[in-house]
Amino acid sequence: MLSRIIAILFICLLPSALVLAVDNPINTDSPDDSMQSSTVDKCKQLVVVGDTDWVPYAIKTDTVVTGVGIDLVKGIFSELDIPVKELNFTDKRSIYHGLLLGDIDILVSLYPNAELGEFLEIIEPGYNPDPITVLMHAGKSGNIKRWDDLIGLHGIITRYFTLEKDFAEYVESYLYVTQQDDLHTTLDFISKKKFDYMLGSKAQLEYALKLVNNKDDFALLENISAPMEVRMGFSKQSQCKAYLPFLRKNLLELKDSGAVAEKIAAYMAKAAAPNPTEELPKPEQNSDINYLLGI
Repeated sequence: MLSRIIAILFICLLPSALVLAVDNPINTDSPDDSMQSSTVDKCKQLVVVGDTDWVPYAIKTDTVVTGVGIDLVKGIFSELDIPVKELNFTDKRSIYHGLLLGDIDILVSLYPNAELGEFLEIIEPGYNPDPITVLMHAGKSGNIKRWDDLIGLHGIITRYFTLEKDFAEYVESYLYVTQQDDLHTTLDFISKKKFDYMLGSKAQLEYALKLVNNKDDFALLENISAPMEVRMGFSKQSQCKAYLPFLRKNLLELKDSGAVAEKIAAYMAKAAAPNPTEELPKPEQNSDINYLLGI
């Protein structure tokens, strides 16, 4: 008897349920889709920044910022006719503030860590394998065969260089490394033996050595390295963040095709030329980010 009552109620209520379903169709558009469309409409210009101490991903020549990372972004977005403004990374506080607010859209070179992850969408996978390695004065490098041999020595990295999370923990636990100064000054410290060694990416150190006159003063310890991949980061507050998948897709294609490696090789060859147009970045007092942020 109870089952017959339930069946009758079901038959009576079914038309009402169908009417409700027609009047209120299920929304198959995700919130991200509508938000993405709105964001695309607001994206009028991409502001990109690169650490010009981390050559060859960002290189400052006179008042122009170029380099592998900058070129990749400009090339990728040129087909969309979105203008790209390049900034020089000369003040960490202002740059990070700009990325946090979305006034700066893309950081072109980084190793991922928790600090950057707070305000950047780290683009995975990396677009170029580039391990951390060690640069020393040639006269002090003979006994250094592994990372543990650096314990007790005083190292240095450039002022804005980011270390990957796990490697940063190793450095903090076992090594004595100071973060300060620009690339030009850091190399001068190593040359004059004011510091025992310098940490940097292999491409960064190789490129820098092509531009110095006293190459014989240095030894690049390629037998000591920590595998890493250089990535880009997109501001979480960027008006252009809807283009993040587009950037990721193109970076991966350029990496897989060998185009990124070819671009790096071209910059290396240019730096090795008898009269290279690039120079090592010199210390700067003012940042062009201050104008952008109204500081």
